[in-house]
Amino acid sequence: MSSDPPKIAIITVNFNKSGRTQELLQSLQQVNMTGLDLELIVVDNCSSDASVEEINKKFPTVKVLVNKENLGFSEGNNIGIKYGLNQGADYFLLLNKVHMIPSQNQISLHNIQSVQLLYLYYISVI
Repeated sequence: MSSDPPKIAIITVNFNKSGRTQELLQSLQQVNMTGLDLELIVVDNCSSDASVEEINKKFPTVKVLVNKENLGFSEGNNIGIKYGLNQGADYFLLLNKVHMIPSQNQISLHNIQSVQLLYLYYISVI
């Protein structure tokens, strides 16, 4: 069995809420993700503000997918999942912008070969 960690795609959908999306991305950068193969994906639903430019500038390692129209939350996530599958993702974590990840917690895989569960410890800011 390979010793490489499974690839996890973390996906969020944005529509004219760059500030909230950036807060989420910032909170993810503060989490201990040691030993994980992660890809952060933002699916932008044709925002009319400067969301795409701002996210690309402040988070150059995040993949931003831009839809030509607002396809809604569910289809936005589906587009992110399809992209992740094409990139070889084994697991997907779908986050809404109200999920902020506290820095004292961590994202970890617990015995992934036998249980195949992904645990995310988070708090929700509403």
